[in-house]
Amino acid sequence: MDQRAALLALAVLGITALAALPTKGGTPTYVQSEVYGIWTIDRSPYFLVDNVTVPAGKALRIDAGVEVRADRGVGLQILGSLTVNGTADAPVRFTANATAASPGFWVGLWATNATLVVLDHALVDDAETGFALVGGSASITGSSFTSNVHGLKVEIGSATIAETLVSGNTMAGVYARGASLSIRSSLFSGDYVGMTVAAASHALVENTTFLASSIGDLTLDTGSFVELRASAQQGKVKFLDAASRLDVEGILAVSVTDAFGSPVAGARVLVEDNGTSNATAETNHEGLVPGLVLLERQNTSAGGIDFNPFTVTATARGFRRTESVTVSGAANITLAVPADLTPPKPNADAFLTVDEGTPLWFDASASTDNDPTFATTGTFRWAFPDLGVALSGVRATYTFATPGTYEGVLTVTDAAGNGADVAFSVLVRDTKPPTITAVDLPDGGLVGETLAFHANATDDDRAFALKGSFVWRFALGSDAFERTGASVEIAFERPGLWAVTVVATDPTGNAASASRTISITAPPAPPAPPSAWPYVGGAAALLAAAIGLATERGKLGLLTLFLPLYTRLRDEEVLDQFTRGQIYGYIRVHPGDTYTDIKRNLSLNNGTLTYHLDVLERERLVRAVNRGSRKMFYTMEVRPAEDGGGLHEIQQRILRVLGEAPGAAVPDLAAVLGISRQLALYHLRLLVSQDLVRLERRGLRLIAFATGPPAPPP
Repeated sequence: MDQRAALLALAVLGITALAALPTKGGTPTYVQSEVYGIWTIDRSPYFLVDNVTVPAGKALRIDAGVEVRADRGVGLQILGSLTVNGTADAPVRFTANATAASPGFWVGLWATNATLVVLDHALVDDAETGFALVGGSASITGSSFTSNVHGLKVEIGSATIAETLVSGNTMAGVYARGASLSIRSSLFSGDYVGMTVAAASHALVENTTFLASSIGDLTLDTGSFVELRASAQQGKVKFLDAASRLDVEGILAVSVTDAFGSPVAGARVLVEDNGTSNATAETNHEGLVPGLVLLERQNTSAGGIDFNPFTVTATARGFRRTESVTVSGAANITLAVPADLTPPKPNADAFLTVDEGTPLWFDASASTDNDPTFATTGTFRWAFPDLGVALSGVRATYTFATPGTYEGVLTVTDAAGNGADVAFSVLVRDTKPPTITAVDLPDGGLVGETLAFHANATDDDRAFALKGSFVWRFALGSDAFERTGASVEIAFERPGLWAVTVVATDPTGNAASASRTISITAPPAPPAPPSAWPYVGGAAALLAAAIGLATERGKLGLLTLFLPLYTRLRDEEVLDQFTRGQIYGYIRVHPGDTYTDIKRNLSLNNGTLTYHLDVLERERLVRAVNRGSRKMFYTMEVRPAEDGGGLHEIQQRILRVLGEAPGAAVPDLAAVLGISRQLALYHLRLLVSQDLVRLERRGLRLIAFATGPPAPPP
């Protein structure tokens, strides 16, 4: 008996020791006739005082630790289903209700075409038949059938039996007739006959031990067939007919290595017996075929055939190794093919960093191989596909000219040509600042004039084009301000020699700068208005002529003819400056706007706007009207409206129109007021913010309603 079978025997025999443990229960329960439901430990022990039946369509469950005691000649019949839920520590025991019973005292458990039978950790003793199955199927695990007449009977049904003890039964441990049995990891010990298999029954007995049977381990009759697979028995087999057969099977585990002892995955293994059959398999990732089932010998009443020894051949990548092995129960064999088939294990730092322009060393000395000469016979190749660079040697060096992240591959090959790759990355840090190639700025400019500045720079970092930055700094004495971008536009508010500095910075923070100066001067004073004397003289002459005609109408005509001509000539010279003309045009379109409105809408700085408003007021083209804290501007031909609660003149007019025509559409309102639709909408939104007007969308038309008090009349 092999060591595994002996250990199994000791483990399973421990089940019987549990039968001697005192039963922990509560009030005894006496049962007879039909039973179903649940038998629990708090009502244990259960006494069978007469035959008990689980009816068809009903189920009985017996919980762990329950004890069932039966009177003489009484048994438990299962027509429905029986589930025994014992455990290794708390089995369910079925026994005789007697202090000194003998085999056959009570009938036992028998199932006839039952729906379900599960016996888990059940101990059955002193019965006529511990468990009998007629038709249907049963599952038995971790149980014990001892000191019965028959341990188990299976007729015209199937049973799966695992980790179970069958011991000391006075007839057969297991009797099968027209049945199918699967017995695994169990023990037969001290039975009169271990197993009787008859009437074309089939039994697969795997990893099971037969000990000390009285007349035989196995009896086969009427065309029965038994497979003993890796099971220990003493050769006590009796054939009662010529058709019955016993196959003794063993399990062979095969390991395949290369010449240096490394496991070889995917090797083809061929096992041939002494001339009748063969088996094939392929090694797994550990170089193993864990278990091949082989027919060791075949026995019938006429004698036996022994198929040992077996020839085992391993083939891998065209290399072959063959050896012979004798299998008895379980065997192991290792075949080493005569070649190095195992690739090296490359080892290199997965991530490296270096400054641009600085040499970087690569080291693969930690790479390993099963070939002991690998350190001197192996080859090492470092490749950077994006750069088209390849280096060789256990240690190699390279200098990266430009920053960035580079992907590399280390390929290690042993003397037999086995190769393996490992990928790695190199981060090359950017340490060089950009180079400013051009700084373009005007030669000079005027206060309030918009001037353009532009700079160009290059960098060895490819990311500079997208992520680089430019910062401009303009300084004059204590005044300084900054702008960002390669191109900026600036209007200076003070005259003087301004210092201009541009700083170019790459994505990693390296910076370069360039400095220039620009002279800003004050705008020239407006030219003196042309002399009016020639016009006055001409007007006087015409006036004299008119007087000579002695008509007031003639005098009025002369004034109307010449005075606007003088005014128009003067205005055109004053408004000839672009920014000043822009301001004047804005005030004509937006009469009554404040200083803040003009500055925001024309995007002017304080100095420029103040200067040009002073000129326009001095030349009497524009006038300012103070309304409380607000200062509003009008062209000279516009008469400022009354206060109107501090509202803009246009806003007052809007409220008056809406008071007379509520629900006016914005285009209609603009036409009535003689202003643009955009200007009307601008003032309407200001009135909405003061809760004086409500705007509504009617289809594609936007209409307005006055919600506050009407504007005072002009």
